[in-house]
Amino acid sequence: MVDYHALEPKPIQTLQVNHTSFVYQYYLEQLKSYDRKMAIMRTKDFCMDQQSMDKEEQIATLEFLYMNDYMDELSHLIGHHSLDHEVHLIYGILLNRFGDGQFNPPLMWLKSLQFSHPSLHCLHQLIIVYRYFDLKKYSGLDAYLEKCDEALQKVNEPLALYYFELRYHELLFNHYWKTNNSLLARRYAYKIINKELSPRKTTMVQHHLALTYVFESYETSMDHAVKALHIAEEYNLTKHIISIKDRTIPFISAFHRVTDDVTTPDFVETAHLEIAREQYVPAIRMLKSLDTLTPFQESYLGFALKDKGMLKNAHQRFLKESGDLFFAQLPELYLER
Repeated sequence: MVDYHALEPKPIQTLQVNHTSFVYQYYLEQLKSYDRKMAIMRTKDFCMDQQSMDKEEQIATLEFLYMNDYMDELSHLIGHHSLDHEVHLIYGILLNRFGDGQFNPPLMWLKSLQFSHPSLHCLHQLIIVYRYFDLKKYSGLDAYLEKCDEALQKVNEPLALYYFELRYHELLFNHYWKTNNSLLARRYAYKIINKELSPRKTTMVQHHLALTYVFESYETSMDHAVKALHIAEEYNLTKHIISIKDRTIPFISAFHRVTDDVTTPDFVETAHLEIAREQYVPAIRMLKSLDTLTPFQESYLGFALKDKGMLKNAHQRFLKESGDLFFAQLPELYLER
């Protein structure tokens, strides 16, 4: 059994909680009696069996399903259940974001929406920051830090509060990582890991945590990457398995030039491994065969060619094209080498 106390509001938060959803009560009881996986499955069934829900129950129910990766069930409720129109709108936006990885609503339209309900208002603020991140504007959280904090302090239902705080910490982690404040990023990553997370989210946090260490420590970076891979394999998270096994682990290995027995079907990271082994001619041939180069690929090719101008250009591209201050270090580090 897991520590169900993590789900309970902190003492100071009990002052703002004035409604307790049936979903929260049921989930808490399941965590007291069963392991986490069984507790989540039983609570999912409870969510799907509810016939009539007020607004608070709808938010708690949909948030539970979303944060535990029950997207088919979430889609079913959105499509077939009589939901409050605001709840339907905001979770429809989230479902669209999860579905194809393309979060397309115009930022100005998102900002124009207004929600008076404390949970929906909080989630709305977080969704605006998601949009900034999807546009690769990782400093977008700066203008919303205070707004998100204030909104969290008004959420009045414990399950929504728990998950919204988790969402906020995820945003802080990614914000500080991409703006190259790795120490702050890791502080939030470790907070997240100690929460009740879905396997997909646990995999993602461990994966991204591995990358925060990639320029500092081969051992620590690889340790988190292997943990992420084991979780992904246990739960058959195919997309994450491919990303970690075929790209991230070879990337870490190539950067640190620890390449014995490391192979990958990924064309670009194969070239990267060749560079690490000082096999520059085949690596250059592979990379030059590409029609266009990403900033990563330009960094690899610039290093293989010993082309300082190409490395400096890759650095600027990381900053301008993706706003990624963290990986903008890669061409600089290769320039130093």
